Amino acid sequence: MKIKMFLSIIALCIVSCTSNENDELPIYPSFGSEIEVTINGLTFDAMEPFISSDGNYLFFNNLNDGINTKLYYATKINDSTFNYVGELTGANQTTTPHLDAVADMDSNGNFYWTSTRNYPTELENLFHGTFNAGNVNGIGRVKGDF
Repeated sequence: MKIKMFLSIIALCIVSCTSNENDELPIYPSFGSEIEVTINGLTFDAMEPFISSDGNYLFFNNLNDGINTKLYYATKINDSTFNYVGELTGANQTTTPHLDAVADMDSNGNFYWTSTRNYPTELENLFHGTFNAGNVNGIGRVKGDF
């Protein structure tokens, strides 16, 4: 009797541990091969690039030297070609030394970047604003622990 009960418990455990064939596996995004991107009219290195969610803008900064690092943008021609427009108005500091870099933007046009403005007096170096046609307005610091 003890052996039958033991075998019944083992059988129950095995059945309860099997997966249901209807369980769906997670779907992960897939990425294609890297492609070279051309920025027409650009005469310096584009660093830390970011493409807007609609694909129409390429944001980047110049070489990150911490003295004169600025944000720039280009507009889309096709998936691998952009036209250089210039500095991203409103996001860049006007006096050196400065660092304005590492662009990011959400699908609502909220633009984010790292800046050393007023550092070390203020230690929050993540900023936000609203992007619209080459301008960033409504600039403020992103507060909080993250």
